Amino acid sequence: MLGPSGSGKSTLIEILGLIRGSGKFSGKHYINGVLSHAPRSKFLREWLKQNMSYVNQVDVFFPQLTAKEHLEHAAWLMLPQYMSAKLKLRRVWQFMRLLDLNECADTLCGDGGVVYSGGL
Repeated sequence: MLGPSGSGKSTLIEILGLIRGSGKFSGKHYINGVLSHAPRSKFLREWLKQNMSYVNQVDVFFPQLTAKEHLEHAAWLMLPQYMSAKLKLRRVWQFMRLLDLNECADTLCGDGGVVYSGGL
């Protein structure tokens, strides 16, 4: 999404993904043609919240960890407790291959808190 700083890109993504935590907005929000706040669309809301994300404008990476270590940390936090460590690590490698991150697996992440704005 492109746009100048302050044009509402992040707000729009947060509203579309039903992740907007504060503020006021009005209008109707549909998911696949179904009003998102209708009782029958509960499963759609849950699916959307589990399957949509975006990169925040504020860097939340630890600068002393590698890309692989960040993904492993996320796997331990987000994947089910009943999933074995071996399966979690396998999922991390699958994700890294999917995003073609293998070459930067051992690259340190983080920028010390620099804020990005203005879209890509």
